[in-house]
Amino acid sequence: MSQIVRLLHIEDDPGIASLVEKLIPTEVQYDSAPNVSTAKKLLDTHNYCLILLDIYIGSESGFEIIEYLKIKEFNQMPAILVLSGAEEEEVEIRCHELEVQEFIRKPFKASVLRSQIEKHIHKSCEINQSLRKFGPLEIDENKMQVKLISGSNKETIFLTLKEYRLLLKFVHKRNQTVTREEILVDVWKSHSEIQSRTIDMHVSALRRKLGPLGDAITSVRGVGYCLKI
Repeated sequence: MSQIVRLLHIEDDPGIASLVEKLIPTEVQYDSAPNVSTAKKLLDTHNYCLILLDIYIGSESGFEIIEYLKIKEFNQMPAILVLSGAEEEEVEIRCHELEVQEFIRKPFKASVLRSQIEKHIHKSCEINQSLRKFGPLEIDENKMQVKLISGSNKETIFLTLKEYRLLLKFVHKRNQTVTREEILVDVWKSHSEIQSRTIDMHVSALRRKLGPLGDAITSVRGVGYCLKI
């Protein structure tokens, strides 16, 4: 694992919290919360890749945490694993309706839980390495997918390969001037002369597709372009 990731376990039973902590890979930062208020404070100050929680946290409900996670703005939504002794069928159904990744009944087998935790940590690291957020833009470099974020809405922007490469070049050098020579090499993969109008046409098309954000791509007279985020 090339980066340290954080895991939050919300559990009011110290014995179960201690058991689960022993199952966490040593390179993962483990935090625990015995109640909803402590969990919310941690969620407001840290980024987690994985949340483990019980549905019954003393007199409180784990569903409150799940709903809280849904309304927070994350670069990448953490995976949610519910560890619950709840026997009511409607509890599990509601968890699936809220799109939790796993519903694991107590008592659980330590080896099975460990494998589930490792699977979701590994998956989260892969996603985080490919997913980048620049201002209102979210770019998944593995999928070559671009989304424009407005509040809680995400709109997919469909770009041609040249437009996508242009955007990557601009965001990787945001707030810096990107010269036409750099664009030729990194976007057109060429050192040969290409008419300035060709580059300008592609930049104009990219601006249109980005909507209001397109105005952030400014022309640097006689040199190139700059994306100001």
